Amino acid sequence: MNERSIAKKYFFATLILSFAYAFIRYFIFKEVPASRIPLWITNKATSLASVILICISVLWRSDKPRKQLGLLGAFLGFLHSIISAALLNPTYYSKFFRADNSLTLLHELSLLFGVLTLAFLLFAAFYSFPALYDSAVVKLKTINHYVTLALTAALAHLVFMGCKGWLNVSHWPALLPPVSLVAAIFCFYTLSKKVVKSLSK
Repeated sequence: MNERSIAKKYFFATLILSFAYAFIRYFIFKEVPASRIPLWITNKATSLASVILICISVLWRSDKPRKQLGLLGAFLGFLHSIISAALLNPTYYSKFFRADNSLTLLHELSLLFGVLTLAFLLFAAFYSFPALYDSAVVKLKTINHYVTLALTAALAHLVFMGCKGWLNVSHWPALLPPVSLVAAIFCFYTLSKKVVKSLSK
């Protein structure tokens, strides 16, 4: 199986499983309206799949499918950003806003780190083009640097966005953790593995 086939397999499997989780948690158990499936629930799935694919690309030992997995994860992150911008209003995200319809401090910080995450992913994708560096080692280090920054910013984005809800376990539908917490665990685990690996050198 070539690297494109492997990346495609992981892409669709991750996206389908992420959508299934979001659908079960938010539509089946939390009973959000069916009208929110096309964008709101899909956006949850897209954000989770994006994080998972990027984390897999970081942890993957073989170099071959890493680039494709990372680029596919970045692509889903870009889609997530567009959908989130379209839905960012008190109707969909009432907890993000004060009574005067301005964003709370926590959610302004969350959006800031969301933008930084997207910027770092775009830099990593940009430097993945073959013509930019003659040295493969320098190129790989640069990409890894931006991906690490992206995961760090993504973790901050998720913490500021969902930390209050994470603590209310009794409010979790069917005791299923929020998508933001699941994504944060993937980010934290991957970053921890990178730290341990760097310290062991």
